Amino acid sequence: MGAWDEWNVTEDADLGIRLARFGYRVRALDSDTSEEAPHQLKNWFRQRVRWQKGWMQTLIVHSRRPNFFRRDLGPKRAFAALILIGGAIVGCLFWPVFAAATLWRALTVGDDGALAPAREMTDVYVYILALAGAWSIALPASVAARLRGSRLSLRTVALMPVYYGLVCAATWTALIHLALWPYYWGKTDHGMRRPRPTLRVVRTRSSM
Repeated sequence: MGAWDEWNVTEDADLGIRLARFGYRVRALDSDTSEEAPHQLKNWFRQRVRWQKGWMQTLIVHSRRPNFFRRDLGPKRAFAALILIGGAIVGCLFWPVFAAATLWRALTVGDDGALAPAREMTDVYVYILALAGAWSIALPASVAARLRGSRLSLRTVALMPVYYGLVCAATWTALIHLALWPYYWGKTDHGMRRPRPTLRVVRTRSSM
């Protein structure tokens, strides 16, 4: 693919972009993985910091020459890639500010409910964005849970803002790491709850 960025801490993101730039189509496999998900907060947070920093590195590396990037991917795919990567970063960086502003607007309505027309227009716009953002988080999780034969409890839905807040904290931490320790690789500890493998002998009849 032309190069291997050994300094990118989320190498699959960089490799996916490189594959696309060489004309390949990158898709997700409709399959399961046996990899253990981090269940400890410290371990999970370290993984999210590494992922977010890798997305930042990928965005920086592939946008250094925007004309070549647009030529390789085409205008639509290049724009989609920038929105996907950049949106995942910027959205997490500024979500706490947006969430605080939304709550402030909801709590500062006058006693008589009267607001200036400009304030009413901006409030409606902010509420629509907030509702759309909540659905964009809850709806995929609900669909995924149904496909897996699980139920998405109200407790899980209520904790989603807390989860997203932790992702935002990881993104800000990743930005600091990128500035101070750009090549630090925060490893994820696996095998914390994996049961001991057992040997199973399968006997088959010989066809001879």
